Amino acid sequence: SLGVACSTLYYRILLLYKYKREMDIFLAISFATLLSGNHLGQCVNGSDPSCVTGVANFDALRRHLIPEDAATLVFPFLDQKSSFVARHPLSYSVNRLVLQEIFHYELYSGFVSLTLHDPELFDPRPMQTKAFPFLHSDVGLPATSLWNLYQEQIHYDAKTHIALISHLQSGSHLHLDPIQVTNMLLDEIAIQNVERGCLPEQNTAELKFDTYLDVLAVDSNGTSGNNNTADGSSLASFCWIPVVVVAGFVNGPEFLDQIPNHPNAPAAIILSPNSKALFLPQYVSPVQLDNHQKTWVCSIVSNGSNELNRYTHFHMEIDDSAPTIRNFQVDDRSLSSLPQEWKDGLYHEQISKINQLQQEIIQDNPVVGYTTQVEDYFGNNRFLCLTGECSVGNLFTDALRWKTGAQISILATLLFQGSGWPAGPVRENEIWNAVDMPHTLCSGKVSGLTLFRLFNYSTSVNTFDETAFSQEDGAFLQVSGMRYTYNSQLQGSRLISMEVWDEETQTFEPVERLKTYTLTTTTWICQQRQPFASMVSAASLTLPGEEPFRQSSMVQHSVVTEHLSATTSPQTPLDLSLSGRIQEDISTSIPLNFIQEPDSCEPGTTWIELKQSCQQCPDIASQVQWNREILELEAISGSTSGIGDNLTVSLLNGAPFSIAVSPRSIPPWLVNLTSLVEHVDLESMENSQTGATSQDLVFLSTGDRLILRFAVSAVDLEPGTAVSSLSYGVADGGDYPGCDQSDASFEVTLSVVPEDDLNQLGSIRYAGWVLSFLVLVSAAFCGSTVVWRRKHKLVRFMQPTFLVLICIGVAIMAISMVTLSFDDEIVSTDAMNGFCMTTPWLLSIGFSVTFSALFSKLWRVNHLFNSGSSLRRTKVEAKDAALPFAVICFTNIIILLLWSVIDPLQWVRKMIDDKKWNTYGTCQSDNSFGQACAILVILLNFFALLAACHQAYKARELNSEFSESKNIGIALYSWLQLLVVSVPVLFVTTDDNVEARYFLQVGIIFAVCMTMLTCLFAPLLTRKEGCDPQEDRRMPSGVGHRGSYGSGQVHISMGEGSLLNMGTGSLLNLRRSQNSTEVNRLSSQLEEEGPQTGSTKQGSDPEMAIENRPKEDQEPRSHTERREATTEVERAPPDEIDDKEEEIVFTREESGFDDSMDKVEET
Repeated sequence: SLGVACSTLYYRILLLYKYKREMDIFLAISFATLLSGNHLGQCVNGSDPSCVTGVANFDALRRHLIPEDAATLVFPFLDQKSSFVARHPLSYSVNRLVLQEIFHYELYSGFVSLTLHDPELFDPRPMQTKAFPFLHSDVGLPATSLWNLYQEQIHYDAKTHIALISHLQSGSHLHLDPIQVTNMLLDEIAIQNVERGCLPEQNTAELKFDTYLDVLAVDSNGTSGNNNTADGSSLASFCWIPVVVVAGFVNGPEFLDQIPNHPNAPAAIILSPNSKALFLPQYVSPVQLDNHQKTWVCSIVSNGSNELNRYTHFHMEIDDSAPTIRNFQVDDRSLSSLPQEWKDGLYHEQISKINQLQQEIIQDNPVVGYTTQVEDYFGNNRFLCLTGECSVGNLFTDALRWKTGAQISILATLLFQGSGWPAGPVRENEIWNAVDMPHTLCSGKVSGLTLFRLFNYSTSVNTFDETAFSQEDGAFLQVSGMRYTYNSQLQGSRLISMEVWDEETQTFEPVERLKTYTLTTTTWICQQRQPFASMVSAASLTLPGEEPFRQSSMVQHSVVTEHLSATTSPQTPLDLSLSGRIQEDISTSIPLNFIQEPDSCEPGTTWIELKQSCQQCPDIASQVQWNREILELEAISGSTSGIGDNLTVSLLNGAPFSIAVSPRSIPPWLVNLTSLVEHVDLESMENSQTGATSQDLVFLSTGDRLILRFAVSAVDLEPGTAVSSLSYGVADGGDYPGCDQSDASFEVTLSVVPEDDLNQLGSIRYAGWVLSFLVLVSAAFCGSTVVWRRKHKLVRFMQPTFLVLICIGVAIMAISMVTLSFDDEIVSTDAMNGFCMTTPWLLSIGFSVTFSALFSKLWRVNHLFNSGSSLRRTKVEAKDAALPFAVICFTNIIILLLWSVIDPLQWVRKMIDDKKWNTYGTCQSDNSFGQACAILVILLNFFALLAACHQAYKARELNSEFSESKNIGIALYSWLQLLVVSVPVLFVTTDDNVEARYFLQVGIIFAVCMTMLTCLFAPLLTRKEGCDPQEDRRMPSGVGHRGSYGSGQVHISMGEGSLLNMGTGSLLNLRRSQNSTEVNRLSSQLEEEGPQTGSTKQGSDPEMAIENRPKEDQEPRSHTERREATTEVERAPPDEIDDKEEEIVFTREESGFDDSMDKVEET
């Protein structure tokens, strides 16, 4: 107290005797928590001895250490981690309630995570006010963030003349480079001082700052509306003193190396106590640098003190005429050092107000679960958690593993500070009192070696002394999902064993050194506590399978609360009794050792100094590789020149070390081999090449390539396949002692092949063209003969129209032999695509025309004579017979059109026996639709063939002049023989036997066509009219025909009707009945009806008539006489025959004829 009083008197006297332009200013920095007790429920009033920390103690020290009338800027950092803030209904906004409303501070700083919280979890609006700005200089918020309106990059304080810049780096993606940002902001402060006349004109500062504003997307004022030059002070009244406060994860040495050398360097740089990375022992006492600005530097972390329990202020003597500091002093002390006499009425009032906020949380204290008893682990029983398993450690670690599903969870004993609770219900305050810091969870994957380092350090630094406690004792680890033993009597390494719970075997299995395990802990271990944080950092987790730790937003207290709520009830409390997770074994004197030494490395392994471990020798074969595993080449047999003159392969060094390569084996048929090395500059990423001979020893750095160029010569090589290896020896360059040299090779396969064999038709195609020409000539000759002799009786009987159609169909099929004779030897592939589809069109249409015409011809004759047998009047026109012809042809066309449009045949080349040089061309469809269409076309035409055969069978009894059934039978028999022989041969003949398959196809088509023409037209061409040996038994064609049967005479008149459109003069053969009874009956009927019938003249009536002869000629005759009766035939003159007649008419009178009397046949 005496020292404080003297210090205060010194400050007052100093202020009275300063020069006019000099003044003393103070900057007080607070990291204190809002509550003055270590836990909830403590420090309920100003007299409570538990009031040992907090912002109230900080403010009491400030009021008594800094003169009341001195210009002071208080710069507090938010309380963002205490249980009080985490549980208060206002959350982070309770900071403003305390700092601004109770203590009247003007600004604050904190972690950038404040601006990233989910609005549903934290409403930021109470914190967003220009009266209480958020100072954070190195944060680039999105343009859409409302925090841009309430954030400052520079705080201008008119009372102290300080222009304050603050960095609090937390690793967020929103942070900008602190060095670059500081340089720009210093330029902005210099602009302000230039306007005040404190500095000479500078032209570049504003430009640099504008660039910074673009990066931050802030208003062009640059000060978030808190530029204190507008508070009544004149621009020329003082200069701004630039002061930079740096906290968090900032590289202190690099920062101090660049910022003091800036043209507008700051007057002071303060390295805050938030991170030990900024603790530089040489600056514990303020040091003035020897730069042009004479910058003061001070690092306020000392002796490992907790920054939350420290009070720090900086006393600076300044000259208003220049932005410099004449003198710089620091006062740093513990908050618990507050004397009782300094706890004045204002202090008690502040504690009372804060306690009201605290009681609101204490009263909101619900039951969250049920457990067995948790012992006191902070007072007398604290040694229990510091040296072994304790129930509160089991509770927290089990909850973390339950939530994340990790194999292992760990927590440090130092965090447990509560007094336990009895068995039964557990309230939320008891969870927070157990661990008052709301650390969040982080998880990663670690190897057994990393686990060993964590637990080996935890047990080796512990004193295991019940009478003394050190910070290192707090590093003892509580666990879940594993168990370990130690021997405290050993020196150095004390860890005896580690075992992990295996869910599959439901047993504890020993930890394997290189096996990876999922591990969950809190940010206190993975980010803050050293050396734990370094052990699990990304730089240390380098073994295969290890993954860096990732932080989550889950707070450990919330996880424990959720765990208890979900798994416990009054009837089933959580059993927290000790289960042997941590045990001491003093009987074992040999500690566990996962750390290996160079001399312990086995053969095939090498020592890795960085990992302090023996490691398998690098697999050069997998890291140094050719750009291809096998190189397949082809050459023509007997070639005298090299092929592939520009063939290139490359060997890439993908290993993280340099290698040396040299050729081992090179095939003799690789010629003109040259090599060069392509170097990669990892900094500039530029490539450069240097030449090397194929026999040189070449050194390749990481990322370099050895490029080989060569040609292949097939001289003196017989057809076949030559296989050899191109191999280079690879050494590791000496980086891995004990590792042997290996080879990097790849197979080179040279296939020596004959010249390309396309298996094209060649000259055999001319045979197809000749056969096609013969069929076309024959069809044309037959057709022209039919047309020329169309008025002859025999031609008329055979229906010339359908004969001509048969010739046309045969000709169309013959043309298909022409299209089959084309391949890509004489036409292009596009043309072949057309020919592929043309062939089925020609074959199908030709076949359908031929057999549809034959079917229609036979059907017309059969229909006529089947109706004529009953002597009824029957009319058969040509269009009736043409209907089946049209249906068959039309159906073929529809199927072919669908085939051509949807899945047409395409010309493709296929390899024979997978040899690229040996191919054949064929037509095929892309999918099964084309095959289905082909089958439909074949079936349709096959049915047309069967229908024609059926009609020929029905006409077998008709005279050969009307029906060609005999000839068709010969043709069908010939085709059957042809199909029986050729179709199996066609299927046996493979597609790659091009010539044989082609000749077989055109041969079948030629045989079908010529058989049809020969069988149908040969009789027509060789027979002459009137030369039929059965002429005496036929009734000549004419207008009328009389026959004497018994006492009457029958007269059949053909009139002007023709048979099957063949004209008049059709010959009707009446076979006289062999039955005499029928003849006698017919004669008697004729005698009775004779007088009524009358006489019919020749050609006068187109209908059949029966007339009676005179009675004197009606005497009965003997059977022999009647059989020898003659038939009178009257022929119509040739000029009465009309080719245009289309029908034949039969009329049945009341004559009594029946079917047993006569039969009618077509010849």
